[in-house]
Amino acid sequence: MKEADLLRLEHNDMKMIRWIFNVTLKDTKPSLELKKRLGLDSNSIRNCIRRGRLRWFGDLERCSDDSTVKKCRK
Repeated sequence: MKEADLLRLEHNDMKMIRWIFNVTLKDTKPSLELKKRLGLDSNSIRNCIRRGRLRWFGDLERCSDDSTVKKCRK
């Protein structure tokens, strides 16, 4: 994933969090405070993507050696 795509996801995530709390940028509420109120960490999108990649890698490693995806990887 490109850094620009990741930044767009993070921007959209923050917009949705502000929408949930009905807070605009003019209200000057800190982003970290809003994320804490939802129980999210500051890098929640990056961590979610990393977990998904690691889960897919684990699935790939557990595949049999004759699977097409594992053959392509090698």
